[in-house]
Amino acid sequence: MVIRPIALFCGPPFRPTSGNDIAPHVLELMDTMEPHGHGTAADILASEVANARQRIHRTELALQRTEEMLAENLALCSRIRTAVEAADRLVKIDPPSFEGRRAG
Repeated sequence: MVIRPIALFCGPPFRPTSGNDIAPHVLELMDTMEPHGHGTAADILASEVANARQRIHRTELALQRTEEMLAENLALCSRIRTAVEAADRLVKIDPPSFEGRRAG
């Protein structure tokens, strides 16, 4: 497989009136077709699409894990809050006694 530089052109193709109207490097860039009929631009595009799909998949997995961690943190927060409230209720029911202790 021969790797050639490519260029992606937007708009209608340029049709020169003679070979002298186009710089040689532009002519080289326009020749991107492979023998099997697919251009290297199509190969690059397919590769980029595959990479984008992988990034999307990894992002979805990261989002799912983040949601799981958030749910775990919320549950832990709720348990801690319940424990603190229970401790506050116990202190109100039976406040600690400081009688019999001397200051200093």
